[in-house]
Amino acid sequence: MIDKEQIIKEFHLIKTGNKGWLFAPGLECPFCKHKDHISFILSDNISSFNCRHCYAKGTLFKLFKQLNRLDLISPFFKVYKNKIENKFLKEEEEISLETLDKQLPYGFERIYEDDYLTQKRGFIKEHYNTYIIGKSTKHHILKQDYIIFIVIEDNMPKGYVARSKKNKEEIKKINEQRKESGLPKYLRWKNSDADFSKLIFGIDEIKIGITHTMILVEGITSKANIDKLLNLFNNEEIKCGATFGKILQPIQILKLKQKGIVNIIILYDPDAVDYSKEYSLKAERYFNVKVGFLKEKDPGDLNEEKLADVLHNLQNPLQFGISKLNKKTL
Repeated sequence: MIDKEQIIKEFHLIKTGNKGWLFAPGLECPFCKHKDHISFILSDNISSFNCRHCYAKGTLFKLFKQLNRLDLISPFFKVYKNKIENKFLKEEEEISLETLDKQLPYGFERIYEDDYLTQKRGFIKEHYNTYIIGKSTKHHILKQDYIIFIVIEDNMPKGYVARSKKNKEEIKKINEQRKESGLPKYLRWKNSDADFSKLIFGIDEIKIGITHTMILVEGITSKANIDKLLNLFNNEEIKCGATFGKILQPIQILKLKQKGIVNIIILYDPDAVDYSKEYSLKAERYFNVKVGFLKEKDPGDLNEEKLADVLHNLQNPLQFGISKLNKKTL
């Protein structure tokens, strides 16, 4: 959502060429610090910028964030001293959009096949090509049978999630032995210290101006299954993202909004009914929201038939909330 007339007036844009580009005289590129090289494309569907000096390019959000002018993107944003106040929050709360970049784990090596993921989790080649998956033979903890997923946003690593290949029974036995020896627990999941409440796994798969619908699940393996069952690898209009838990945070809402998402489908685990009710209602302020009810299995364990049934019976937040009223209140 942009105000084209305001942007044209703000930067004194001049039409250049016959392809719709608008030149910004005197504007300094925040990436290379050179003036008179920035041009804009302003469109209802997709707007972008390009610097002819350093070749920086991308969305207007990327540029205006560097210029501290996110107020030009949408009334959804208000800028105060490099911070964004989100109307989703209480008036006194603020969200900082400082970068969350994290280094890759020590000794990380990308892989394009793995017996555990392929045989146990049903991964196919599209998963390995789309996600950044790897292992480490040097990290003192992660080298112990962990598969590592790198969380990418804006083409940068923001953190990583590592999953053990061992099953629950094996981990339970290991931890019983460790407890007797006074050793720390062996964890099924071992993640970096990134703030995952601010991240969405798969958000970079969104094609701005093309992707209009985002399916939201809790975890990476759930996303992987949805991607495969719906063949979202070859569908640019619909994508699936993992929110790393049951709570849909304001910063995640904000990021989806600036990516141009219009529709959200929430498919949280069966034990997250109350969270689905709460956050679907809040998200409905900014998106067309539908909620799917999973009776027994989380999205990572659904087959095509079960998923089709869930998607066929999607409800809006009000319908979902009413249908899932606690029996004690009836």
